[in-house]
Amino acid sequence: MKKPSDAQSRRADAERCGARLVPLHLRPPSAHDRVGVCTATTGVPVLVSSLAGARRRLEEIYLERADAVIVSAAAFAKHQDDFPGLAAVALGDSTFYSAGSLVVVERPGEHAGGRIRVGIDRASHDHQLLTETEFAGQDVEFVDARFVTGPAAVLRGRVDAAIWHSMPTVISPQLAGLQVRPVSDATLDKTRDVSRAVLVTRSLDPAASALMRDITPATIARTQNRLLRLAAEAEDT
Repeated sequence: MKKPSDAQSRRADAERCGARLVPLHLRPPSAHDRVGVCTATTGVPVLVSSLAGARRRLEEIYLERADAVIVSAAAFAKHQDDFPGLAAVALGDSTFYSAGSLVVVERPGEHAGGRIRVGIDRASHDHQLLTETEFAGQDVEFVDARFVTGPAAVLRGRVDAAIWHSMPTVISPQLAGLQVRPVSDATLDKTRDVSRAVLVTRSLDPAASALMRDITPATIARTQNRLLRLAAEAEDT
């Protein structure tokens, strides 16, 4: 009898255990860096769903409603003591937020020299950390606003600025008349673990072990780079 390949063995392990991969990072399914992580798990069947908030995702796996989740290294470090028995594998730099994908969306010229109303999502450890770091030392009024809806909050005048994870949209913030600039290098340097993804599973879980053997940082990086390149080419056409 022919011995099954490693990939076939991983699929069998996962199928017996009902492998599921619940949310990768944020709710929007169209972010290319998120899709890159998802499609890099080729050897094990996964059912991907979205759930905003790293703590909520970690709770899903802790309560055995999921087999694996992906959160940022920063969020895992913040919450891991509340969820004993979980194990994490680092997936590398720029795997949670790809290089250049974190931006500040602003209303043009309306807050020069005055207090800035800045959107902040306190349900997201990453967004809160990024926002407080980016606007440290400025005259700021923080206004509750969901991470994913930052451009809409700015466009409606609820806030003057918000950090956003850029992704394809029907009408870009720039076309809507908003200014978009990269998050500062200083902020990125101070919050490096925000952009590093970790794959979190329950220790000694067979399905999770199959997934761990299948996914590698190098595979994720290649897949994300390919998707980001295709996206850039599509925007130029």
